[in-house]
Amino acid sequence: MLDDLQEKRGVVLEKAQEHVMKNVRVFGSVVRSKANSASDLDLLVDVEEGRSLFDAF
Repeated sequence: MLDDLQEKRGVVLEKAQEHVMKNVRVFGSVVRSKANSASDLDLLVDVEEGRSLFDAF
């Protein structure tokens, strides 16, 4: 999963910017190379100043 994510990094960052998010970070099983087919992707993001995640949707 990490290889796929690294391959699509540009797209992920572009989409995050479109939705008021920046400084996207990955954590959890994917980073620890413990992910399996049932794993999710854990992302931690900062939201642009003066905005909220509700503005993203």
